[in-house]
Amino acid sequence: MNWLYLSWFGGRGLVSLPEVILEAVDVEFAFPDGARALKGVSLQIYQSKKTAIIGPNGAGKTTLFQHFNGILMPDGGKIRFDGRDIGYQHASLLNLRKNVGLVFQDPDTQLFAGNVLQEISFGPLNLGLSKEEARSQAEQVMAVLEIEGLKDKPTHFLSYGMKKRVALAAVLAMRPRVLICDEPTAWLDSRQNQRIIDFFQKINDQGVTVVFSTHDVDLAYTWADYIYVMKEGAVIASGVPESIFQNEALLKEAELNKPWLVEMGQALKRNGCLPGEIPLPRTKEELLGNLMDYGGMVNVQ
Repeated sequence: MNWLYLSWFGGRGLVSLPEVILEAVDVEFAFPDGARALKGVSLQIYQSKKTAIIGPNGAGKTTLFQHFNGILMPDGGKIRFDGRDIGYQHASLLNLRKNVGLVFQDPDTQLFAGNVLQEISFGPLNLGLSKEEARSQAEQVMAVLEIEGLKDKPTHFLSYGMKKRVALAAVLAMRPRVLICDEPTAWLDSRQNQRIIDFFQKINDQGVTVVFSTHDVDLAYTWADYIYVMKEGAVIASGVPESIFQNEALLKEAELNKPWLVEMGQALKRNGCLPGEIPLPRTKEELLGNLMDYGGMVNVQ
């Protein structure tokens, strides 16, 4: 597939953007019943990077994402996009949602149109494009996600995995600069999971900032450039994956398991199969390469 995503941005010039594209500054939020969902959350999302936000259920990840997209307004603190505080007037929110796309965990929460083409065309139409332009953008995205054959199908007849891809396509049809996904691989089989991740990698390679929440520690460790850990409405730690997942006290506090590669790498070092000074592998390919280089005991067919 050849998808020149950067060409969609025309002359806006990704290289001239500030390094921090999205930011929460001391954000406070409470639900109508008084329960505090966010407690002074501050974090920064860097342009063109892959950021994972992890933590147990109830940590505040989904609530934070709804602030990034302007669905919720903070009780205190602020959200900044592209170096400016976001506004909550209609025109400001429309511009924000054009640039910051949010894909919900449950696609049934997001899908509402009669068929797939109508669903994916809705966003571009809402941004003021003509019917022809909206259809063209929808068809481009459907081709990229390989769902062209679904365009006339009712959305409620689709499988869960297909609904996930349609919900993603509906957001991407608006050509956002930041893509935020709440548990993008939840309830998908391994093949569907890999297709989504491969697609995220493709658009990230072309300059799109990707932010996702996940309970999959293996995905967060292998794929993210930077990680924030949340618990009970607060950010309790941040750092590169290697530092986050070797912090035993943090993992216990955040109720997180170790990724498989971290466990394996540490065990091999303890048993003298790998030198203690080399970095832990981030992928299975790195692990096998290290064993071939230092252990000489693995025969890879």
